[in-house]
Amino acid sequence: MPVKTTGGPTTNGWNLWSNGYIEDTVQFPTSGQYQFKVIASGDMAGGGWPIMEIRIDKVAFATFVVNSSTWTTYTATKQISAGTHAVAIAFTNDYYAPPADRNLRADKVTIISPSTDTTPPTVSLSAPASGATVSGSAVTVSAAASDNVGVAGVQFKLDGANLGTEDTTSPYSINWNTTSTANGSHTLTAVARDAASKTTTSAARTVTVSNTTPDTTPPIGSITINAGAAATKTTAVTLTLSATDASGVTEMKFSNDNITYSAPIASATSASWTLTSGDGTKTVYAKFKDTAGNWSTAQISDTIVLDTPPPQLTITSPVDGAVITAP
Repeated sequence: MPVKTTGGPTTNGWNLWSNGYIEDTVQFPTSGQYQFKVIASGDMAGGGWPIMEIRIDKVAFATFVVNSSTWTTYTATKQISAGTHAVAIAFTNDYYAPPADRNLRADKVTIISPSTDTTPPTVSLSAPASGATVSGSAVTVSAAASDNVGVAGVQFKLDGANLGTEDTTSPYSINWNTTSTANGSHTLTAVARDAASKTTTSAARTVTVSNTTPDTTPPIGSITINAGAAATKTTAVTLTLSATDASGVTEMKFSNDNITYSAPIASATSASWTLTSGDGTKTVYAKFKDTAGNWSTAQISDTIVLDTPPPQLTITSPVDGAVITAP
């Protein structure tokens, strides 16, 4: 006999008018995914509808808000081991403040065993589109699936291998990190599984993965002062520049001390520069920037000796060859 901890009979069912449950033992002939269909209705009170749980052996595995006063079917699936189990429908959020009275009514519980379901599910990919080019770390892969009893889950596959874990909740989708997949053509499919463990594989879609590798390599280059001359007499010099980079070189800047650099200028093969004053060995440093924004990191420099000529002294008096006598 069913166990009823609360309520009383009502038209086409049982009215749980306070927190409690109705329970009965059921013999499950085989292990597998069983589907439970509960026809229920409710009365809203206190701003909320009744909450219904489906329980196996005192443990809830599905919870529903019964938000209709007309009979509605609520469906859930559960892996059940073969044998006798207690199946219960529970009411958990009673509210009573006359005249408001929240109630749960249960009409019928139908349990569908795996062996009675012979119809496989249907499934089709929704995204990405066939022939699409995809990139990035969060490409949505989605599918639409249905079954006469219920879809238990959808497993997406990439080139035949599982892509992520099975999605057991509709709508069925995952995020695909394409940066971990080689660039080129790839095949996506979706496999739908129903409560009877029957599966259907969707039509395949071919997509192209196209991810660019970030450019983190700085340019390399060289600098030559006054065409490689060993010395100069003036602080004004000409720099000959050369720089290479896979993505292209866009800017350059210079320094006399490798600490304070000039404002960047457009990349060129030559530039004018002023050395610091004072005779001696002078070093000029250069840095180059590529299109990705990477500045050269290795030291690029050249040296030259500044040797400014001494001042010229001219004697204007007495004239050359003059005879000077003492007074």
